[in-house]
Amino acid sequence: MTNFAVKGQLRYALAVGVSDGVAKSHDRWPPCGPCLVSAASYRPAMTMALEAGDWAGWIGVFVAVLTVALSLWQQRRQARRQIEADDIARRHADSAERRALATEEALQRLIERLPAAVQAHAEAQIAAQPVRHAEAVSWELDRPKKNVFVLRNTGSEVATGVQVDVGDHPKGLTRQVPEDAVVRKGESTEFMVLGAWGAPVPREFRVSWEGGGEAAVLPVPSWD
Repeated sequence: MTNFAVKGQLRYALAVGVSDGVAKSHDRWPPCGPCLVSAASYRPAMTMALEAGDWAGWIGVFVAVLTVALSLWQQRRQARRQIEADDIARRHADSAERRALATEEALQRLIERLPAAVQAHAEAQIAAQPVRHAEAVSWELDRPKKNVFVLRNTGSEVATGVQVDVGDHPKGLTRQVPEDAVVRKGESTEFMVLGAWGAPVPREFRVSWEGGGEAAVLPVPSWD
């Protein structure tokens, strides 16, 4: 039986059976002894029932208040955790944005410095290359056979881009004439120049090479 049902029954009993401790069914005054005894014993029982109903009601109210308080505490706790999570996410986003900005600035500085660095590297490479002097490469022309010629590098450096110019001599009367040869010091290159009716072997050859400046004129040895 619920608290409200108990309280209703007690109120009904008071209304129809007892008024100021005396049973209303008796019209006589003063009431008889049994009636007074009955009324006196009924009031403590009624008071205890009311107090029992009140305690149950207060317990129900306390449980309801506690439930609401726990629910509010859970909501505030979840809201606080969500705020903390949002704050952590925001800090991570800010940190990533700062790193991206720093990377972009570093790349921009590198791009700005790149032309100067390339130019400096090229200048360093040029400065590191050995300076070739024309005097460091010298030539000697031999004619071991009538149509065979040997060009020898008698200098102290390697000659690159070596070309032998035979003038207006027909190309069909030449074989393996150097056009872009590499002749190391002390080594030689061999080629052929044939003479024919109306196109004799030239009297001189012009030899040029990389860094040599003006071509060297080498007299063609005679052949008896």
